[in-house]
Amino acid sequence: MIRKKQKKPRYKDMDPAAKKFLTNYGKRIRQKRKKCKKTITQMAAAINSDISRLSRIENGKINLTINDIYLLDKQMDECLQKNI
Repeated sequence: MIRKKQKKPRYKDMDPAAKKFLTNYGKRIRQKRKKCKKTITQMAAAINSDISRLSRIENGKINLTINDIYLLDKQMDECLQKNI
């Protein structure tokens, strides 16, 4: 039996509540990054990502993985701890 490959959910097909969550999360990431005085290039390197992916995350235009959330939160916590 041949299985059809499942399509990844597209942003435009996402539930409105999920879109709102991603947008709000992205805004918080951008605010924290700027508070830490890091450029998008520096933050992307710190989480081992590319600039365009981080930009899409900050703009709420990409679905996040648990790993994305973990790495971003870890970087933000480390940065904010240094600024205390």
